[in-house]
Amino acid sequence: MVIKSGYYDSEIILNDSERIGIEKNLYLETYTKKRFLISTSVLKSFGDLKIIEIKGERFKVLPSYMGVDAKTVSRELGHSIKGVIGLDILNRFYTVFRLKEENGMRGNIFFYTPSEYSPSEDSKLIKLNLNFKNNVFPYFNLKIDKKEKRMLFDTGSFISYIISEEFLKIAGEESDDFTDYYHGIGKHTTQTKIIKTKFGNLEIPLKFGTLPSAIEYHLKNLMRMDGIIGNEILQGRECVYMGREGIVIN
Repeated sequence: MVIKSGYYDSEIILNDSERIGIEKNLYLETYTKKRFLISTSVLKSFGDLKIIEIKGERFKVLPSYMGVDAKTVSRELGHSIKGVIGLDILNRFYTVFRLKEENGMRGNIFFYTPSEYSPSEDSKLIKLNLNFKNNVFPYFNLKIDKKEKRMLFDTGSFISYIISEEFLKIAGEESDDFTDYYHGIGKHTTQTKIIKTKFGNLEIPLKFGTLPSAIEYHLKNLMRMDGIIGNEILQGRECVYMGREGIVIN
């Protein structure tokens, strides 16, 4: 499956190439006639279609997942989407995110089989290790304020989040408020600040906010996570999600 997106017009082409355009303001929601959200926090792909085919491999798509369907997600995002592509598909490929403006495109995603992928000659890729909660959900072990944190990696999240008690203690540059919408909860507005994160020897400043209390409780007490790293980590660079093998960035 391929979605192409330019600045002003876009189209969906099935079973043709591997390119997906990405709208710049909502990095992983394609602004096309049929939009797909790409999320590493969703186990099963779902939406208003039955089959997604990528690289000749066919994937069945559920009509809904965990009580949520495409109409629900569309309402919560404020943008119509056709479905959500989750880990059942993403973990089958090397998914290359290039969130750089080039060739008239605002950003691109490429799907490769592991045997097909090779980095460009000018790449200086740095590998970031991923772990998998319950052998399924990807997360980073990284340092924030010199303390190691377990952070769920969620490409469907537009900013990063950390549990509120840590947010209050960690120093950072105050930023604008951010409003998101959560299923079963509604709108939630959070203060944000820019906090330095350290992935091994690599330092990346990211925008962090706090979650609604019910979501935070699930994240902290059931998932045993300290927060979420959103898709901001992909901005302005090439990033390769390699499923079980980890992630590399350029």
